Amino acid sequence: MIGDIPVSAMIITFNEERMIERALRSLMWADEIVVVDSFSTDKTVEICGKYTDRVYQREFPGYEKQYSYALSLTKHEWVVTLDGDEALTDATIAEIRRELENHDVQCDAFALRRKTFLIDRWIVHSGWYPQYKVRLFKKSSGAYGGSDPHVSFHCSGRVKKLNGDILHWTYPEGLHSLTNTSNKFSTIIANQRLAKGRPFSVAMMLLAPAGEFLKKYFWKRGFLDGMPGLFLAVGSAYYVFCKWAKMWDITHRKTGFEGDPEKQ
Repeated sequence: MIGDIPVSAMIITFNEERMIERALRSLMWADEIVVVDSFSTDKTVEICGKYTDRVYQREFPGYEKQYSYALSLTKHEWVVTLDGDEALTDATIAEIRRELENHDVQCDAFALRRKTFLIDRWIVHSGWYPQYKVRLFKKSSGAYGGSDPHVSFHCSGRVKKLNGDILHWTYPEGLHSLTNTSNKFSTIIANQRLAKGRPFSVAMMLLAPAGEFLKKYFWKRGFLDGMPGLFLAVGSAYYVFCKWAKMWDITHRKTGFEGDPEKQ
């Protein structure tokens, strides 16, 4: 409890044994830690059990539903949440304490800056920092929303930005993880766009990736992040290309010849 305000912490996980302990240690100041695991096949659940007895397993129904389910399991009005590959710094925890010890808290949520480590450095340009994320909030002030996989807590009240960082260790296997994630997420987005009736566009498939590269590498000064900055710019362009290309691919496979040898 901070002052007279109890705080719940929550994490959703899947195969996070390499990172999860760091996240859990940074949440030990909370009054409870709730973990919802999507049936990990590594030691994630075992590690989580060392820090909390509130570990639940549930098939993954999508990010919005999984986050909402985890939130429903928390006991307290104020909730802090992290991903399994994140952690709060000591300075951030101290800042949160100062804010909540103020008996006249004038906001419903706090947004923290996320700083990401990629390959060999912390990324401080490329449009990746500061990425403000609402991670401490009154759960009655809003709900999770957005389109998978880009889901966040949407607060209907006042959100205050803090100076503290959430540290994020992304793509632990380097470029292999980066391309795998781009492939996974672009498939989700392509299907969502088609389900909403958005048409495929050749022009967007050709032009949007180039625009994304220019934005990340030059406008957002990704060149100052060294080689990882170049990888991010190219990877972002590839992700955008894949979203549009997969829209064409999905539509073509549904309306095409379906393997009829006479139509080859």
